[in-house]
Amino acid sequence: MGESKFMPSSQSPRTAVRRYSAALLLVTAASLLRLGLDPILVDKGPYLVFLPAAAAAAWYGGLGPGLLATLLGAIGALAFAVAPAFSIRPETRADWLALALFLIFGVFVSALTEKLHRTKRRALDAEASERRQRLLSQQTLAGIGDAVLSTDVVGRIEFMNAIAEQLTGWTMDDARGRPVRQVFQIANEYTGAPAGDPITRVLQEGIIAGLANHTVLIKRDGSRIPIDDSGAPIRDESGNLIGAVLVFRDIAERRRAEQERERLIRELSETRDIIRSVFRKAPVGLALCDLDLRFTRVNEALVEMTGLPMEAHIGKTIDELLPGLPAEVTEAMRQVRETGTPFHHESEGETPAAPGKRRTWDIHYYPIRVDDHIAGIGAVFQEITEKKAWEAELELANDNLKQFAYAASHDLQEPLRMITSYTQLLKKRYYDKLDSDGREFLDFVMDGANRMRTLLEALRDYWRASKDGEEPATVDCNAALETALGNLRASLAETGAVITHGDLPKVVAHEAPLVQIFQNLIGNALKYQSEAQPQVHISASGHGAQCVFSVRDNGIGIDKKQLPKLFGAFRRLHGSKYPGTGMGLALCRKIVERYGGKIWVDSESNKGSTFYFTLPLASGEAASAQQS
Repeated sequence: MGESKFMPSSQSPRTAVRRYSAALLLVTAASLLRLGLDPILVDKGPYLVFLPAAAAAAWYGGLGPGLLATLLGAIGALAFAVAPAFSIRPETRADWLALALFLIFGVFVSALTEKLHRTKRRALDAEASERRQRLLSQQTLAGIGDAVLSTDVVGRIEFMNAIAEQLTGWTMDDARGRPVRQVFQIANEYTGAPAGDPITRVLQEGIIAGLANHTVLIKRDGSRIPIDDSGAPIRDESGNLIGAVLVFRDIAERRRAEQERERLIRELSETRDIIRSVFRKAPVGLALCDLDLRFTRVNEALVEMTGLPMEAHIGKTIDELLPGLPAEVTEAMRQVRETGTPFHHESEGETPAAPGKRRTWDIHYYPIRVDDHIAGIGAVFQEITEKKAWEAELELANDNLKQFAYAASHDLQEPLRMITSYTQLLKKRYYDKLDSDGREFLDFVMDGANRMRTLLEALRDYWRASKDGEEPATVDCNAALETALGNLRASLAETGAVITHGDLPKVVAHEAPLVQIFQNLIGNALKYQSEAQPQVHISASGHGAQCVFSVRDNGIGIDKKQLPKLFGAFRRLHGSKYPGTGMGLALCRKIVERYGGKIWVDSESNKGSTFYFTLPLASGEAASAQQS
């Protein structure tokens, strides 16, 4: 329907009939008018009324109707206005000239109007095509995922899609016809200064233009969002500039992603620098090798160990670099490369840093994996030459100390027995003959001898606790506890203590030392009791292959400041106020450590104490503990 209005006349039969019919009517009207005016005009101006009819037919119908009206008008004029009447043949030269002029006028007017009609139809067709194209473009732009707005040639808003409305805060109805700078306000993200308008540049220069970096869009409510955009000219079929289109998008999420990426890159760079610095300055020797076991990187500590320049290490194997090291080092590196399992050992050898000196290293090897593939071997070298010397000296000192303890606990027993025997004999025969000072001095000697015997016995027990002796066996802790309580029967009766305990497991130890632990810890609870009735509870719980025992009392407790030195030998925190040698807890620690355990205490003054110690569970007990 819209297209038929602009079709050429030759393609519209209904329109052609109307146009040619109009030409006939106009000529008929002109003929009737001429007949009516004949008494007045007589033979003057025979074509006068037919000229307007031909012009009107040409204006309304175009070339064909105009020519038809011209022809019919000429016939009508000859028939009704040129003598002789009702003759269509001119008689005089004047008649021929008038006829020729009329025909020329009719043809000219018809051709001119036809051209005007065609020009008008082309303009209408072009306008319709432009409207269709604009509608199609708007529909296309409305469906684009980015914000889109378009302007006319002077920069007034003609179209905005929904995303553009959302980003600018303007509706299409409010924005239509407004200057683009009023709706699309942009500024520099950092300075806030107005930014260059890409639409203005597009319309002025006819080129594609984009925004500068770090540009923000100022929405209608004043809020700001970072955007990216590009503008392009809109041209008609002839290439004439008729407007501009701007496509822009919110890049806040992209900006956050970029900032996060920059942050991660910065942190990665800082971490890499830290790792490099730690690698370079680590106090132990560090080395990285490729799969051919050639050094790719070493640190300063390893350079100091080898006594060779850092660059001399790169590309060399350890055999090539340090032939004084045993072959087991290279073999260990091969093993890690083949199995992918870390390896550790100690090795001795010589390096150029100290020719002729045997040195010892503690070496750890580990695989370097990249995407689950072994890409190289890492090694950590720690020199332990001095440590080994200290260990040898310490072992010798321990041996000497054990010998001393043995001598003190064994060889001194005989002289002490002699002193004790003669002082007892002296007291029996001469005690009544001595004055008060003499008797007091004798009592001091006898008390000192008894205390010396007790100390020597404790020292002997401490020395025995450190001996390997027989292999540990499975021991029932319930039986060991009952034995310890039997040994303490007199003290328990004297103090009225209440002893409770849960079911205790079996451990791997020796029965006598285990009895000693229970006896010492419970005996201390009875010794250091408070005014309340002594209460002691013994319990145990499994933790993997170890059992944690606890002995809890309600005694006087221990000052936290005294806890660090509690388990030292001959430590008596309360002086002579309470009897004892100060060896009981030291003996407990020695026994526990002999079996690979540890002992500690949780206590405060006047709040009682809980002693904990660990021992290895027997195989069946360990399995039960893991299941529970």
